[in-house]
Amino acid sequence: MATILARGWITIVAVKDGDKGDKGDKGDKGDKGTAGTDAYTVELQGAPITISTSDDGVPSGTTSGGINTYGYAAVVCRKGGAVVSASSITIKTPVNCTASVSGTSVRINSIRTYNTGSNTMYYTDGYVDVSVVVGGKTFVVRLTWHLDYTKYLGGLKTTSRQLQSNYTELTNKVDGMPLQTSSALQQYSSEILQSAREISLKVGYTLAERRNLLVGSLFRKQGEGCDLLRSKIYCTSAHEGANVVFAPDAKVGGARWGEASNSRNIHVTKGKTYTLAFWARTKSAKVVITGEVVWHSSATDTSRPSGYTGPNGSANLGVAMITPSNGWYLYQKTFTVAANAPYEWVSVACVKVEASTASQQVYIAHPILIEGTAEDFVGWSASPNDYNYIGGNLLDNTRTFAKTGNLMRLDASVVTNESYNNGCSVIYANAASKYIEMAQWSVSSIIKKGEDYMFSFMAKGSGSIDAFMWSGSNLSIFAEDSERDTTTSNADGGRRFYLTSEWKRYWVHWRSEGTGIPNYVLIRCIQGGKAWVTMPKLEVGATPTDWIDSANGYVEDSGIVAKLLRTGLDLENGKITATADKFEIRNNSGEVTASVNENGQLDVNEGLFKGFVCKKLTRITSANLHKYILNQYVGEGHISFDFTKTGSFIEIVDGSSFGATPVIVLPFYSSDKKHTFAALSAKDVRDVLPYYGQDIIIINRSGKAFDMIGGYLQDNTSGSPQNVIYNNTAVILTCGCSGTISKVEAQWVGRKLSGFNGVYDVLAGGKAADEATDGETTTLSSEDEPTEVNDLKT
Repeated sequence: MATILARGWITIVAVKDGDKGDKGDKGDKGDKGTAGTDAYTVELQGAPITISTSDDGVPSGTTSGGINTYGYAAVVCRKGGAVVSASSITIKTPVNCTASVSGTSVRINSIRTYNTGSNTMYYTDGYVDVSVVVGGKTFVVRLTWHLDYTKYLGGLKTTSRQLQSNYTELTNKVDGMPLQTSSALQQYSSEILQSAREISLKVGYTLAERRNLLVGSLFRKQGEGCDLLRSKIYCTSAHEGANVVFAPDAKVGGARWGEASNSRNIHVTKGKTYTLAFWARTKSAKVVITGEVVWHSSATDTSRPSGYTGPNGSANLGVAMITPSNGWYLYQKTFTVAANAPYEWVSVACVKVEASTASQQVYIAHPILIEGTAEDFVGWSASPNDYNYIGGNLLDNTRTFAKTGNLMRLDASVVTNESYNNGCSVIYANAASKYIEMAQWSVSSIIKKGEDYMFSFMAKGSGSIDAFMWSGSNLSIFAEDSERDTTTSNADGGRRFYLTSEWKRYWVHWRSEGTGIPNYVLIRCIQGGKAWVTMPKLEVGATPTDWIDSANGYVEDSGIVAKLLRTGLDLENGKITATADKFEIRNNSGEVTASVNENGQLDVNEGLFKGFVCKKLTRITSANLHKYILNQYVGEGHISFDFTKTGSFIEIVDGSSFGATPVIVLPFYSSDKKHTFAALSAKDVRDVLPYYGQDIIIINRSGKAFDMIGGYLQDNTSGSPQNVIYNNTAVILTCGCSGTISKVEAQWVGRKLSGFNGVYDVLAGGKAADEATDGETTTLSSEDEPTEVNDLKT
């Protein structure tokens, strides 16, 4: 409102605010925003494909409508979570195979072959790049396949001559054994043949694995024996189960052993021949590859001493040019160390030669350096120093999911009524209306540029979950995973996993290649999904190893130390701690040769140790007699026991396998079929005296009387020594000796306890034992029977 104060040439007006007016009506609602567009995804269900072979090593498949099919995978397209149809599916690039498309199925129709001398071989690996158009966008997915020779190799047969010879030898040994039926012999021989095959395969593998001098040829993680030259580890392009290195640049790339701070030079022997081999595959262009051996003056020398740079004065063993059509190509070169070589240490490299363009890229796998010629190279194996390992877990609280340490976000709930793997907590998320950040760890202080990391976890559910290594500036994260043979390089390393109702282990291989470092590792449940997750693990390397909940306290050796820890064996510097109620030692036949029980009693073939030595009883029957004898002439019944197997306390309870007049031949004595019994009198004093004073106790409950060769009893009532062990008699024989220091004869002199009814502990003390030591015959009563067999004390 305005009030006029004066009029004239100038009008002056005083202005002030008026009263507040009434509130106006609500305006019309604005136009609805445009809906977001779901992303398309393409996957291959049933990939990768494993193709089996027949007994002859030929790929086996099926034929339908004149088209061979060795295996197939289905193309599945999704928009968001919904399945949609592709407008076209075509074969783009088949490698080592031919392929076709039928509907949404991609089929492998044939496997390519190559010649090795007079033999034609099938390629064992290959892939097909498939072009898929959906929603106007083109995607390329890769279907990999592998030829499995298990059936072919597992069916290898021995020759008839070898089989017949082995069977004849077995028959000769079995004829003297109390077999009940002919079928028992058939079953027994079958078991022997199977064991022989297993032993042969085991020995062959053991011999092979000792040959490779290149530690780290599995490429499980950087710095494990070798140095990578402008190369990176790939998991999803693996060659026959092992990781590969990929050289992506125009310059020299590959792997080197020695001549670096993190790997030692390799020792070679003057005058010997060695073979260097590795497999290589070019990605899209011709590539020249080579092997290199450079001589050094010591294990750690990196100077390349002048005057002798390699075999025949050259470090280059020779080049080979490969093309994509070669598939996996075997490079193999042999060199000989001169007998007068000035040096005995070498560094070794398996590389691609420097090229003019970056498109000349190569994969390298299965490098091996062995002693011997090219004919000695049969197949690749890891070095004997390539121990299995368990990587430490870089994430905190993966057992309990307690929100402390570097676990800094947990939107999922800990399931209280479910655990996994002996008490590991499980987290759960139901992303009905939006995605849920299940768990996130801070890793900015852990991750190093260019280092490989493996993130793995167990999961089940429905829908899908994502894994990220993300948040930070200037990020470029290489990522590949367990489900799809693809790789990416982006700012979050995101990989998607489609869950099933069964527990399954998933993994992501990450490598930070940008100038920045990521801040977090995250598991996200995607909208529309339900997920259960447990046992997450982030470890250094490109290999998922067994889960543990700590980064410390473990020696990285899965084959030995980690398993020992899980069974109660704790290894520290200079100390071994075993925690178990029973500790057993077995021989290669599976027999327990020693054990320690919960009371600390050591039980071995020689005796039972309970703070003092107790003799362990071995019962001899016709069924187990063959296990304890050195030689046996069954018709005459002459028995030479192997007392290192029986121990020094035996009871003979079954005489059916002995002759009419059985004879026991004691140690240091021999017998033969001509009834010649003699002391092995040529024994040196140092062979006999260690046994001086040793006791042997024999209880005879066989129903027969035994003569002794090499021993006699002093307590005969007639006053003259005797050498007969009667039925229901126990004898105690002590080793003595006679002769000269240069020619010693052992003599087993003893006493007997007759009327024996199974009483063992009376020999240790009491009136009966006192009378026995006086040289008199003692009759024992069954009323004195003990409750334990091992109560005998000497």
